[in-house]
Amino acid sequence: MKTARLAMALAMVLAATTFAAPLNKATVSSKADWVLHADTEAFLKTKLGQAIRAELTAQGLEQKLAEFKAIFSFHPLDDIKNITIYGQGKEQTKGVVLVQGNFDQAKLDSMVRMNATFKSAEYGKYAVDSWIDDKNPNGPRIFGVWHGTDRLLLSQGEDTIKTALDVLDGKADSAAGKTLIGEPVKGAFLTITAEKVGEIVKGDQNAAVFQQAERLTLTLGEKEGRCFITGALATKSKDEATTINQALQGMLAFVKLATMEKMPKVAEIANAMKIIAENESVGLHFEWDSADLIATLKEAGDIKKQLDAAQQPQPQQPQPAQAQPKPAQ
Repeated sequence: MKTARLAMALAMVLAATTFAAPLNKATVSSKADWVLHADTEAFLKTKLGQAIRAELTAQGLEQKLAEFKAIFSFHPLDDIKNITIYGQGKEQTKGVVLVQGNFDQAKLDSMVRMNATFKSAEYGKYAVDSWIDDKNPNGPRIFGVWHGTDRLLLSQGEDTIKTALDVLDGKADSAAGKTLIGEPVKGAFLTITAEKVGEIVKGDQNAAVFQQAERLTLTLGEKEGRCFITGALATKSKDEATTINQALQGMLAFVKLATMEKMPKVAEIANAMKIIAENESVGLHFEWDSADLIATLKEAGDIKKQLDAAQQPQPQQPQPAQAQPKPAQ
């Protein structure tokens, strides 16, 4: 198995499936404009996490995760203790991923060295490895380095990963005390904070509603069996806050309208999302029973599959051959 497989697998795990232990601000660079932090242990203990884990088992994906561990020596859910992703702006070379967990470093190192593009360079007491995805030879070079016995750093920027090492070793300024990262919310398992939001999403038509935002905070969690989402967008003016509020209210109204007839429970859940503009900011809050939310979303998914299947063109049935008239005698 080559390094690219490892990089791709880690990317999927980090982007979509893992959560992490409580954030230590001292592990984040003071230069960071945005930070994503998640909590695996907290998530897996929630009703939401348990329901998703049960669904993975039902879909046969737990076996896939076990096979992943047999190859890479760690389980994408059980062995990942924490993850923090942070960066500056939207430059990919300015972003870094910190993953803490139970790893077999020797095994993973040997897999990395199998890549034909593998290189290694010393940085103080560290060996910073790098490689290019063997399935994407024209892609960026990926830099990886171990910090201690249980933390892996990944980045597309060599200088970025060196700075991240310096932050962890106390040789560069960290985000400790920086206002970008607020205090942890009780029950939260995923937190996203960002400054200069408008600059980060500039030119992205899919995020046009956020181009007038200055600062974003978003928290997902569960408390006493009820999942919650809280968030806030700060803008430069009251008018900008009003515009963003109207855009978000429009999106929410569309969801309600689209689901009201076929999936009324989804419309009811969407109605629980509260969006309010106040002065120069827009706040949102959502709360719902976790078990009911999972059941509803699963049912909605099944209904959507049925509706999509009904809209697919049906194969035409062969017509029976017509009997040819007999020639006149």
